[in-house]
Amino acid sequence: MTGFIAGMPFLGDLNKKLRIKRLVTPRVKVPKGSIGLTEQFCNIYTYESPGGWNIIGNTPLDVFDKDNQTRPMLINPGDKVKFNRINQDEYDNIKK
Repeated sequence: MTGFIAGMPFLGDLNKKLRIKRLVTPRVKVPKGSIGLTEQFCNIYTYESPGGWNIIGNTPLDVFDKDNQTRPMLINPGDKVKFNRINQDEYDNIKK
């Protein structure tokens, strides 16, 4: 499903080994593209915003583009998402 911020995907059910509690004190700013975990869910922040999830990484992909009339969301309900570790050079090249 998509979450409280436009286009923010909520991904679940996470493997029980990855589950972690929400932060006691949320961050004031979480950067766009941050990948967060809490309880049985994972999400990707589509905009910079406050948040209380545990950040485990950042994606160079735009998972939501409000100006794209054809396909604004990269991830849709029912999609399977797999995260891969990349180095800084790969991140920068994808971001371009």
